[in-house]
Amino acid sequence: MIRLRKVLFAAALSVAVAANTGCSSRSNAAANAKAAPTSDTPAPEVAARPAHPPIPTTHDNPEEEKVRFRDAGVFVDGVPIAVMRFGEMPKALEVKWTTLDDGRKVRRYLLCDYLALLGIDVDKIKAVHVYGGRGRATRIDGDLIRQYRKKLLFSYTQGEKGKPRVNWPSDDPDFHVTERVDTIAGLAIYVNDAPPRWDADRRVLVGADGKDLDWIPTKTELRGGTRVYVDDRLAGAVKRNMLADTFLVPGQTASADDARYQLFPLLASEQIDMTKIKHIALISEDVAIATLDAAKPLQFSAPPKSSGQIVVYVPAGDPSGLTDAHVQALLLSTK
Repeated sequence: MIRLRKVLFAAALSVAVAANTGCSSRSNAAANAKAAPTSDTPAPEVAARPAHPPIPTTHDNPEEEKVRFRDAGVFVDGVPIAVMRFGEMPKALEVKWTTLDDGRKVRRYLLCDYLALLGIDVDKIKAVHVYGGRGRATRIDGDLIRQYRKKLLFSYTQGEKGKPRVNWPSDDPDFHVTERVDTIAGLAIYVNDAPPRWDADRRVLVGADGKDLDWIPTKTELRGGTRVYVDDRLAGAVKRNMLADTFLVPGQTASADDARYQLFPLLASEQIDMTKIKHIALISEDVAIATLDAAKPLQFSAPPKSSGQIVVYVPAGDPSGLTDAHVQALLLSTK
C-alpha cells in the first residue's frame, strides 16, 4: 500500500510540474509580446532563407564578433570612410518622406545620395556589397545601383536612431539580387578594386587571394573610440590608448583618470589641418548636442570604462549650456 501511494504521489507531482511549465511558457510568451519594442517603421520583412545555410563566421572569439558588428562601417576599396549612424550622416542628405499603407509618414534616404555626399563617384562604382550578420551579403552590381539611383532607399530601425537597414524595392520585378540583407552590418563599395568573386555553387564570396570571405576585406581596420570626421568623411578616431603626455594640458597628470588633454594638437597629429576647421559639432547618442567655434581651443579627457568615448569640455558661455559631454563623434567642418 505504501509503495502504491508513492507511485500515485510521483505521478501527480509530474502532472503538476508539466502544467506549471506550460503556464509559465504561455505567461512568458504573453509578456514578451507586450514588451515588444515599437518604432516609427514597421518590422523589416524577413528575407527568405537561402537554399544553403549562411556562411559561418571564421572567428572563434564571440567578443571580437560582437565588437565588429556594433556599428555599420562604410568601406571604399577596403578603407573605412564613415559609419552609418544617424547622427553621423552628412547634414545635406535629404529626407525622402514615405507614406506607409497605414498612413504613417516615415524617414527614408537614397543610398546613392548618401554615397555621393561621402565623396564617392556613383558613376564609377563597380559593385556595392551590403553585409548582414553571419557572413550574409547582398551583392549589387554597379549598373543596377545606377539604374535604381532614385529608388534604392535605406532607413533606421527606430526612425532617428537604431540600426541602418535597406528598404528594398520589393514590388519591382526588375530588381534582381541573389539575397536580401535587411539590417546593415557593413557596406563595401568597390570603385578601383575588383569586387570579390561570387561562387554560386557554394554560395560564398571569394577574395583576391582565393580564400572564402565572411566579412569585408579591409586594408585599414575601423578604429574604435570617438570618431572624427572632416566635411562628412571619416578622418580618424580618438582613443585612450593613443594619448601621449605631449598632449596633456599643463599641470595635468597622465595617471589621473580625468586627466585633461588638448584636442587640437592631437587632431593635428592625425594629419588634420586644424587651421582650416571652422566648426566642430559634438555628437552624443546620435544627436548634435552642440556646435562649437573651432577658434577656441578645446580640452578633453578619456576616462576608463566609457565605451571608448571621450569627454569634451565645453567653453564657458556656450549657447548649449553644457559644461562637458561624452561624445561618440566629432564632426569637423571647413565651411
